[in-house]
Amino acid sequence: MRSVPRPATEPLPLPVAERVIAGLEYRYSQVEENTYTYPVGVGGLGMVGFKQQLSTNQVVGQLLYKF
Repeated sequence: MRSVPRPATEPLPLPVAERVIAGLEYRYSQVEENTYTYPVGVGGLGMVGFKQQLSTNQVVGQLLYKF
């Protein structure tokens, strides 16, 4: 399987206090779609297959403190 390239997002910095910064980042990944088919000789099923579609969505939160 190969991954479909997507542009990375930069964290969105939000000042919370004098030494505290919050951040939010979003990531989306999608993997190439594949279809698999297998011959099955049991019960006269013939061909059996499935389709694979994988993707992920991630939201990452950050809380930074400056010393």
